[in-house]
Amino acid sequence: MLEKYWPKLVRSYATEALVSQVKEQEVSVKSAQAFVDRLDGNHETVEREPGLYRHTEINGDGYKVFLLASLLPKWGFDVHIAKMAE
Repeated sequence: MLEKYWPKLVRSYATEALVSQVKEQEVSVKSAQAFVDRLDGNHETVEREPGLYRHTEINGDGYKVFLLASLLPKWGFDVHIAKMAE
């Protein structure tokens, strides 16, 4: 499953790296953990291949979440989670 989806993930991260600008600031462990823990957003898009995977993109205020989950029988788990500030 990851082999099938890997090219899309790589293109997504490469594009994000090219277009994002880093703002330099001090970040505490507490505020970083709070950012990672908040996965709800304003808009959610789900793409799925029944019985194989579910790809979810969540857009929130100032961030985007990408979640790839396995839907294989007996192997239902999150394969990849990424969250990026916008």
